[in-house]
Amino acid sequence: WTHYYLATVYEGMDRIGDTERHLKACIEIDPRNGEALNFLGYLYADKNINLDEAERLVRQALTLEPNNGYYLDSLGWVYYRKGNADRAIEYIRKAIIASESDDAVLRDHLGDAYLLKGDVTNALRQWERAQRLDPELEGVAKKVEKHKARRKGS
Repeated sequence: WTHYYLATVYEGMDRIGDTERHLKACIEIDPRNGEALNFLGYLYADKNINLDEAERLVRQALTLEPNNGYYLDSLGWVYYRKGNADRAIEYIRKAIIASESDDAVLRDHLGDAYLLKGDVTNALRQWERAQRLDPELEGVAKKVEKHKARRKGS
């Protein structure tokens, strides 16, 4: 767990190489550590790098915990980054259903996936819900404002 905690610290410092190194060490020690597998897979997806490896890692985590909302969201985010809106929406919706409570980040991700599909109406619905859940969530207010203004202008 030392490697895992160091990875979280380095991620917070935006030291991606160090984050990756410690997560890989964690996985080498315990290849069935779903949290580390998901963390590294999501890190790759979030940074839009190594997307095939990200998918493999997250799928491996999901074999350990198939109904883990965070893992489902990570796989959805991988598909989002790969440009597959339908699969992204499918997995992010599964993540929302599997989660114990509604989550602003998941709603933000779902909004982004709907936008990728070209469905601005549903994207706005999800972002507005994310705003209600967490008014301080970074970037969501700008998305709502931008896309509402575009709709008024069209």
